Amino acid sequence: MAQAEEYLASLNITQYWARPHTPKDKPFVERLIGTFQRECLDYHYAPMNCGQLTAVVAHGSIHITSTALTNL
Repeated sequence: MAQAEEYLASLNITQYWARPHTPKDKPFVERLIGTFQRECLDYHYAPMNCGQLTAVVAHGSIHITSTALTNL
């Protein structure tokens, strides 16, 4: 966990923690997770690393809009 915090700090990115069990606090993240679950995990396909996820997104198996990623 400390490595992630150091990496974000080196990029001048502020990390905000969400309150547990409050999906209304983070609707864009919840939608991204739900879409990923429906489109990938429900079909028993889970990418093993970031490169495979990028390939799945590029192939169009899952539709993630730039707006969803921007609002994370």
